[in-house]
Order: sequence, then C-alpha cells, then structure tokens
Amino acid sequence: PRVQSSAELTQREIDRRREATFRLNENLDLAERLYQAGEWEHAQAKFRLVMNQTDPQTATSGFYHRARTGVAKSLAAQALAQEKKGNMAEAAGLMKQAADLDPNNALVAKQAASYQEEAGRTSDPFEGNPAATADLVAKTQEIKKLLALADQLTETGQYRSARKQLDDVLRIDAYNLAARKKIEALEQKRLLVADKRYDASRVKAMTQVTEAWVPPPPARVDSKQTRATGNAGASNAAEILQALSSIEIPELVFNEKPVRG
Repeated sequence: PRVQSSAELTQREIDRRREATFRLNENLDLAERLYQAGEWEHAQAKFRLVMNQTDPQTATSGFYHRARTGVAKSLAAQALAQEKKGNMAEAAGLMKQAADLDPNNALVAKQAASYQEEAGRTSDPFEGNPAATADLVAKTQEIKKLLALADQLTETGQYRSARKQLDDVLRIDAYNLAARKKIEALEQKRLLVADKRYDASRVKAMTQVTEAWVPPPPARVDSKQTRATGNAGASNAAEILQALSSIEIPELVFNEKPVRG
C-alpha cells in the first residue's frame, strides 16, 4: 500500500477532530434540549456520555466542564421536583450530588445544606429531645408510614387510596407540610387522568353516534295534493313562473302636463 504523506496524515487528523467536535456539540445540544423539556434523567445520560468522551486535562476540557455542569443542574432540577413532592430525603441526596459536581456554585451548595438539614429533621424530628413523649414518637412514625404508603399507591395509579392515607396524616398533624404538598401533586395527576378519560369517552361516543346514524329518506311530494296544500312541484313551479312573467303592469306617464299642487 501507498505510504501517506505527512500532509495527508495531518489532514486526516484534522478531519477526525472536526468530526469528534461535531459529535460532542451534537450530544451537548441534545442534552440541553432534554433538560429544558424536564427530561432530567435522559439529559444526565447525554451529559455523562460527553464527560466519558472528554478529559479535563486536554483540549476537550471545555466540553468536559460544560457536560459536568449540565449533570449538576439536572440533578438540582430533580431535587427541586422531589422537594415539591415532599420527598426531602431524596431531594437532599440529589442536591448533594449536584453540589459535589459543581462546587463553585454557591447557590447549589447553600440549597444542598438546607435540604440536608431539613432531611435530618424529617428522619429524627426530636433530635434526642427528652421532652418528646412516647405518644408523639408513635404519631411521627405513623405519619412516616402513611406518607410512604401514599407514595406507593400514587405510583401505581391508586389515587383515591393514596388520598385517604394523606388525609389520615392530616388528621394526626393538620399542619403536615409533606402531606399537603403530596395532596397538591396528587390532585393534579387526578385531574390529568380525568381529562384524558373524558376525551377518550367523548371520542368513543361520537364514533358510536356516527356509526349508528342513518340519513332519513328523501321527502316525497304527492303531485295530486300540490294545489290543495299550496306546495308546488317542479312542473307546477315552471307554470307559475311563466304565468308571472306574462302579467303586464300598466305604465303611468306624467310628461304631458305638469303636476301642480
């Protein structure tokens, strides 16, 4: 085989790098679109793919750091979503990962610390407080069990049963923030499901009506009864039009003499 010249080898390397750069930018752009669409887990997968294909110590460091920041903000977005659902432990874990990946982001670090503190209070609300009674501890454990059960029922689409568990939490603690947030999210899901069912039933009903509808037979005109009822058939209508056209209307002429008052 022919030995390639140095110029050809250089050009091949340039083409290879251009292709690699194009692919990296393509994956980063796709990851950004997934992030904007709320597909945070899929966005993370694309960002991590770029991280695995680059190196912070080489010419691809820019791509690496951009991808790393993308993973961090996707994790932070997931954490915020979990916090809205009342899942503080999971939210704290996700925000901690985001802070580790983007240590220079003061806002993420502050939010991670806040979530960690809140998650600690949730797991041990009494923090060794001797004033906590056995009854209070028992109620707290019951609330945690009901909240966990409500999450399981919600994930399987058993919204009515999940709402019952959350209502039980509020009967124990009327100001329970986690239960109220979960109820809000649950009701939104129920409305979406109800809207979809309504649309489906409406389409089904319209289809059944369309299939069952039979057009009525055309009206039949009895020519013998046309004159008696005043309804004219096609032939009678032609005769009537001819008769009307033959009527002469007398013309009045006022040109011979002026009209005076």
